[in-house]
Amino acid sequence: MPADDAVDVRPTPQNLVAARGFATLDSAGILKALCTIRPYTGRDVETFCASWENMPPDTYMADGGPPRRRRHAVYRVAPGGAIERLHHRPHVRTIDHNPLNGGSVRHVEPIADATNANPVMQGFLGLADQIFCGLSPWTGWRVDAYQFRITASANGGKPTPEGAHRDGVAYVLMALIDQRNVRGGETTIYDRSRNPLGSLNLQSPFETAIIDDERVYHGVGPIHACDPGQAAYRDVLVLAFRRIPAEPRRPRSRKTSKNKDRILWRTI
Repeated sequence: MPADDAVDVRPTPQNLVAARGFATLDSAGILKALCTIRPYTGRDVETFCASWENMPPDTYMADGGPPRRRRHAVYRVAPGGAIERLHHRPHVRTIDHNPLNGGSVRHVEPIADATNANPVMQGFLGLADQIFCGLSPWTGWRVDAYQFRITASANGGKPTPEGAHRDGVAYVLMALIDQRNVRGGETTIYDRSRNPLGSLNLQSPFETAIIDDERVYHGVGPIHACDPGQAAYRDVLVLAFRRIPAEPRRPRSRKTSKNKDRILWRTI
């Protein structure tokens, strides 16, 4: 077989997601890739991880479990990888995609400007763009970014209290930033008929999962405090990528020539 026609069978993130709908990337690989995209220092990493401290509580949870904290930001990633932070807006999820907490407009505090500017954050956005464009070249992405802190007690904490679900986007990146005094939190992947396809358990800081949200469901099991007398939490970064449709061609005006009528088109 000529080299140009060879099929790439290496276990790259794109190939794994194309084959089964999800993949994991180890911490060392992620940190190396992030630094290639946006060089960072050890201090940048420390500052990025510390931004999960003192986040406001999520007041929209309907499960009655331990409190969860979050921040949110919206970005546009243009073809070629240019990243633009968009004006902050309320967060909305439909009941179809979140039967527990969907159907309401949620006003979530924005991700801090310093966190947005951190090279690690920008690296994650750029890395996700590279991976997802390798799976589905597109005209641009709208990205919802979330910082989550899920707390746990002896009775557990629920990272996804709505259970197995889809986020209603194209692709999702989930990165474990830190966890203290917790066990559990295994992610299970399901097909569209809710049959289990596999599982993964992010354990090391910066270990990352990528998911084809159009093909599979995912749900994260509860976390439990190892020592109920100590603080127990899990910090996660989630990037949800939604395709931005191309601008349609549409008629601009109608002109009459000497021979026949014709419609002139302009690409907007």
